[in-house]
Amino acid sequence: MEESLNYYIVLDWGFTRFKLWGLDHNKNIVKEKFIFIKESNKQPEFYVKNNLKFISSEINKFILETNSNFNNLIILSSCQMHCIAGILNNDDPFLSTWNDLPVNSNSDFIETINGQPTLFSMPINKIFTSKNDFFLETESSKKLYSKGELKIKLFMTPMQLIYKYFLGLNANPSNFFWESSCLSNACISKSESNKKEFKNSFTSIETSNYFNRKIKLKIYPELGDLQASTYSSLIKSDIVINWGTGSQIIFNKKYEISYKNYFRRFPNLGKINVISHIPCGRLLSDYCHYNDLSYMDLINEFDNVNLNNFKQETENNHSLLYFPGFDTKEFEYRNQVNTTLKQISQYSLRKLICLWLDQYIKIIKSISKVNAEKNSYRIIICGELGGISIKAIPLLKKILHPKYLVELGKDKLPESIMKCAKL
Repeated sequence: MEESLNYYIVLDWGFTRFKLWGLDHNKNIVKEKFIFIKESNKQPEFYVKNNLKFISSEINKFILETNSNFNNLIILSSCQMHCIAGILNNDDPFLSTWNDLPVNSNSDFIETINGQPTLFSMPINKIFTSKNDFFLETESSKKLYSKGELKIKLFMTPMQLIYKYFLGLNANPSNFFWESSCLSNACISKSESNKKEFKNSFTSIETSNYFNRKIKLKIYPELGDLQASTYSSLIKSDIVINWGTGSQIIFNKKYEISYKNYFRRFPNLGKINVISHIPCGRLLSDYCHYNDLSYMDLINEFDNVNLNNFKQETENNHSLLYFPGFDTKEFEYRNQVNTTLKQISQYSLRKLICLWLDQYIKIIKSISKVNAEKNSYRIIICGELGGISIKAIPLLKKILHPKYLVELGKDKLPESIMKCAKL
């Protein structure tokens, strides 16, 4: 009897890049491709039909270029958090990202839904209803369409939209991803697969559309990039600092913390406490751009930071929050901020680095106070942050008490998401 071989495709749809990996039956990465989004979409905050068609064609091409001989093609995916996607009333597909700002954003009231703070850019703040119809209204919709408010015929999750609308594959929506929208579950169709554990939630399709022979497709519903990229680090650590997809601190559920209202749901693990939207990549990039510095200038400056000048630079409590997120000065989520990029740009590079790292140190120490009996913490850093993580980890080790054991996570996203699915 001929052995049934598996081949795995892993997709990661980020704001800056779309990444594709191919893994053989031994789960070794044998192929990878990275696509810069701005090369095909000059306004990556919002995707119209042609932009989405480009993404689907790249997926299709990647699959067809596969040379491996296999019987089962298994596709897993992750997507940037807090996107909203679907079909408009004119039957065109759309996708609005986190960076696509709502038109009305002057409220400081932040509700907690599905364990997440409803900051300005959350999808729930971009959707309004009228006579039981749903409408999208954002800065991008105003620029791209004569009528700024767009009537939505059908909500979908991002990868489900690609599979169904463009590739003709009847994939299911993702409950895990939909939760990040903070919109009602009634907005999106449900399926039996979403009631199962993630490892059993795939859609199984027999098709001959690829390779001119029959193969079995297994398509897993997408995960948010936070869960997909940090899962393998979370299951073997006490604390995860994620610098790879936004910026979050994620705590092992066995610890008592002061932020129990804030969490994400992970496959196999349930609710995990998360402090999210901490100023990080955007802060560092904007600072360099504002001051006409290269990213390498920032990386090199880490060599000039030591324990003594770290203490000096962080002696006074400063906020780095110049856009909605978590403010470690006030220890709360804020929509309305009291700091500007212009003010932050006046800081020296050394001071910026010290204040940036101090955000995470403050949150970690607050956990230690509540769990005083704990003798050691294993902390895993996820994401290389353009080369900064390699420089920041030795510095964190010098600043933190020896009971904090800091290391860089070794698993790439494909290994992590496959562990989510228990493959």
